[in-house]
Amino acid sequence: MTPDNNVRLGIAGQLTKAFITSPLTPLFLFAALVVGLVALVTGLVSFCPLYAVLGINTCPMKKG
Repeated sequence: MTPDNNVRLGIAGQLTKAFITSPLTPLFLFAALVVGLVALVTGLVSFCPLYAVLGINTCPMKKG
């Protein structure tokens, strides 16, 4: 796993915790859940669509 995957998984965990324990508004809770799920999925599959669009590659292996 790359460091950015670890960061995404950490963010997902914190947002999930906020969703479960926070007394804030439903809109904030829904946004935290959506962002947390996106971070979780992109962290688990090691692919970020935003990185692909921006041309960012964090893979330590060189291509070609």
